[in-house]
Amino acid sequence: MPYTAAVVSKQIKQGQLHVVLEYYNAHGEGILRDEMVSRSNQDDNWIMNEVMRRIKDLEGVDILYNRIVTGTVKIPAPEKKVVTLYDKYAQDLNNFSRYLAALRQGIIPIDRTEFVALREKLKTNFRPEYLELFMGL
Repeated sequence: MPYTAAVVSKQIKQGQLHVVLEYYNAHGEGILRDEMVSRSNQDDNWIMNEVMRRIKDLEGVDILYNRIVTGTVKIPAPEKKVVTLYDKYAQDLNNFSRYLAALRQGIIPIDRTEFVALREKLKTNFRPEYLELFMGL
């Protein structure tokens, strides 16, 4: 929808220039009143540039308005992440590293059941492609 604008008033208040603009839609209906304020000199295109920017914003609102469908907003279901064997092994290895830290600090004994079970699980499920996981430790 093409818009136009007109300066409807201008005045200087407390050392500032106040310019009131009115924007019109294609039917000539006034849809918005806006005020521009300047405390200093502006170039000759100041008002035109501001009007063009504001008209572009108004046109963008029209475009957005036409894209919005009334009614219930459909929220897509979150994508389910496929957890691979590699991911599971990486998580187990991270947990094992935490156990090792606790073991080194004397917090848990080396024969703790969970620690031993996790170590065996890592040994049993190891694949050559998992070797890169150990490089970051």
